[in-house]
Amino acid sequence: MKRIMAAAAAAGMLFLTGCGAGGTIREGAYYEASGICPDAVAVTVNGRQVDAEHYLYWLARNCAWLEEELGGTVDWEEDRQGQTLGEYAKEMALENVVLYALVETWAEQEGVTLTEEDQADLEAAWQSQCEAAGGQEAYEQSLGRLGADRELAQSVAQDACLYRGLQARCASGEGGLAPEGEVEAFAAEQELVTVDYLRFGTGAADLAQARQQAAAALTALTSAGATAEAFAALDTQGKRGTLTYLPGQSDLGEAAESAIAALAEGQCSAAAAETEEGVWIFCRRAPDAAQAAELYLDELLRSAAQEADVSLSQACRDLDAGAFYTALTQPQDTAQTGDDTSGTGAESDPSTQESGT
Repeated sequence: MKRIMAAAAAAGMLFLTGCGAGGTIREGAYYEASGICPDAVAVTVNGRQVDAEHYLYWLARNCAWLEEELGGTVDWEEDRQGQTLGEYAKEMALENVVLYALVETWAEQEGVTLTEEDQADLEAAWQSQCEAAGGQEAYEQSLGRLGADRELAQSVAQDACLYRGLQARCASGEGGLAPEGEVEAFAAEQELVTVDYLRFGTGAADLAQARQQAAAALTALTSAGATAEAFAALDTQGKRGTLTYLPGQSDLGEAAESAIAALAEGQCSAAAAETEEGVWIFCRRAPDAAQAAELYLDELLRSAAQEADVSLSQACRDLDAGAFYTALTQPQDTAQTGDDTSGTGAESDPSTQESGT
């Protein structure tokens, strides 16, 4: 989910034309910051219309992300490889919109709707975010800095729930997205890797201790027979997890991937692997069906995004991302400074929560 829905996928066949801007609502943070009616049509994706409110939401989020990544004030006209940072933020916003529009269309075609479990997860994610922010008022303030409220943020989160439903259909072989056996064939063709791991430490700061913990775990594992069952039962201080990835796309790094590649299914590490993220030991297993379905669906979405017929309104084409973001956030930042409060503006929202979307 996070891999594709939060990432920018290339949106091909992009026709930058007006698509019936229209709109009647001339109020609210987005209208004041951009001059674009939030109910105007901003983007069409294979004929599916997306309103400006959602496009501007993604633009604000991507600007906030860049602001956080670059450590504060951003020169939106700064050139990065032939593209300004403002243009990059707009490109990412359009790509996000395209992906979510495709998910909505596919969900309709596949009969995927929100379930009671989805609704419960959305509520739980909202409460979790409020708690993390220090209360509902604080969280709503962080959303408000980006022009959003609970209704808008959760409408995006609902699309992520639909993605999860599509993933389940792919895993089960139901529907038209992944005929029976297609995901398994994809996993075999792409040489998909699934590995259980134990990670010790978080990097260079505690490397010595992490090495000691990993060595102790390896000794215990060897004594227990170094089987998958022994790995699962290992009593250790390491952080456990399972990872499924395409070779070269794990973010683990070459050393860790090479160590995993040397293992047969069911085989455990004989030595620890060190990366910038810590010290690891692994146990390779058969590809995980659910995660294989997620990667399969990601590939379908990337391909569909590249081939989609996408139109962007003239008003959104002409929009200056930096001016929009400054106009949107500066009044609130100034007010918060006056109240001696701190708002980063880059807080997450329900749409980024794995369990709640």
